[in-house]
Amino acid sequence: MRVVGGTFFLVCATLYPSDMDGHYAVSRNGHSDGFVVAVENYGRLINSVLPIATAVVLRDTSGLGQIASTTIVGVAATHIPKRLLDNVHVFGTRLGQRPNGGKHNTPSGHSALASAGAYLTTRRYSRWFGLIVWPVTISTMYARYMLDAHTVSATIAGAIIGILVAACCVSRLQRPQRRPSLRSFVWGRVPARNAT
Repeated sequence: MRVVGGTFFLVCATLYPSDMDGHYAVSRNGHSDGFVVAVENYGRLINSVLPIATAVVLRDTSGLGQIASTTIVGVAATHIPKRLLDNVHVFGTRLGQRPNGGKHNTPSGHSALASAGAYLTTRRYSRWFGLIVWPVTISTMYARYMLDAHTVSATIAGAIIGILVAACCVSRLQRPQRRPSLRSFVWGRVPARNAT
């Protein structure tokens, strides 16, 4: 059901027309904003480095494989639509037109990579990582918008693609079962063993 909902929002975000002659005609001047530049140059990499570092520290070879597959599928899931939708027009707006005049606007690959890394890290390793990775994802989307690199709909479409790809490629890490502690034994939380 999540995939259906995500796909619905992806289609809506992708096909949402952007007002290139009005709203996007004026530059956001993100290059003069220190926060935007820091996120673009360094901050967005947190969502790529954190899951890899966590997998290495935990010696999670299966996780490294899932990170690799998420990356490969994610690159294909963003770059193929960028080429296919480049000359598609919706309500007079070419979907491939970037605010800065470039091509291949939608979906945003930076947003897709950031959201895939966020979803992967929180699903496989710990929800607590969400306190770090989800703000990085939103900041990455904001930076791409402020740098006139993408429309808002392109960053949303990219983020949805990243989440959908990671949801399809990543499983939860199976943690080893803990041994019963003395405390659990005393309070009767340890299942009785079968007498043979």
